[in-house]
Amino acid sequence: MGTRTIRIPRSKIEAKLSELPGQSAQVVMLDGLTHAGIVQTATTKEIVLHDANAQWTSVSRHSQHLALSEIYFIILDYNSPW
Repeated sequence: MGTRTIRIPRSKIEAKLSELPGQSAQVVMLDGLTHAGIVQTATTKEIVLHDANAQWTSVSRHSQHLALSEIYFIILDYNSPW
């Protein structure tokens, strides 16, 4: 099974908000920083991402609250059967 990536540009993030919770994502910010993890919640103001590097720790301590206005694009990983 292969992994495919889907890139969601800044202009289309709000249209995809309902699909994001529970997805593994990399969020690239306007300042160049990248956050990786599982999307916990996605609203019209922010995305809450649980840090992928801290799976063994408290979700509340290792969650990133990322403002939509500061996000450049989002990359989602999908497993593909081919």
